[in-house]
Amino acid sequence: EIGCKVVLTDMSTKGSLPEVPGMEVLVLDAEEPLYSEYPSDSLDIDISPDSLAYVIYTSGSTGRPKGAMIEHAGMLNHLLLMLDSLSMDDSSVVAFTAPFTFDISVWQMLSGLLCGGRVAVYGESTILDAPSFGKVLSGDAVTLLQLVPSYLSSFLDVDGDKDLNGLSYFLVTGEAVRPSLLGRWF
Repeated sequence: EIGCKVVLTDMSTKGSLPEVPGMEVLVLDAEEPLYSEYPSDSLDIDISPDSLAYVIYTSGSTGRPKGAMIEHAGMLNHLLLMLDSLSMDDSSVVAFTAPFTFDISVWQMLSGLLCGGRVAVYGESTILDAPSFGKVLSGDAVTLLQLVPSYLSSFLDVDGDKDLNGLSYFLVTGEAVRPSLLGRWF
């Protein structure tokens, strides 16, 4: 138990969360805007580099879930590395395709904002509509895309508009990737 005060979720998983006294549940895809009742001014909270940024649960090599505690310094270091390695700037558009329960969602969500770029957020139904997903990515002028190899294979198998010439970087993650799949991409 980590004793969190706020949980971010979506409508599809809200019902599966237990009621915990003192914990606020914010539903990201709720009908009403989340922030209408919250002030927009600075919180004036000092965050030290060794303060906890988030906890992500992973089974790792043991198969048993455990919380990995990520401090602000580590998170920021990773984000700055991504900005530098991927030559990100205010023209960057990151495709946010990862479920927010996966660690890659952190860089997908924050890196574009950190460099003054944009983040294009896609729901599961949009991502799973492989025939039109390429057109959506192109229409949003996505420059950075990250997918797992199994989805990439399905994406390449279906007919549809895949004009992704605007991509600066395409990252394959989460699973082993075969050279033949990369050959199909190229």
